[in-house]
Amino acid sequence: MFFSDCLNAAVDFALVIDASGSIRDSKPASGSQTNWEIMMGFLQQLIDVLNVTPVTVKIGMVLFSTTGIYLPRDLIVL
Repeated sequence: MFFSDCLNAAVDFALVIDASGSIRDSKPASGSQTNWEIMMGFLQQLIDVLNVTPVTVKIGMVLFSTTGIYLPRDLIVL
């Protein structure tokens, strides 16, 4: 199977997103992006390259800090 064959494959992704203080509140001394901003940028790039549809690629997300939170699809904004 070639990489191009995988681009149209049906797949389900489950993303577990760390929103704890060590990620969310951590800002480098240089003043650059926080770990949360870096992680959200990565996730946006990942989702942008996927062909997300109800038939091909589906994405589930769990956001956790001290407890898990279910994010309905219509509330997911990166």
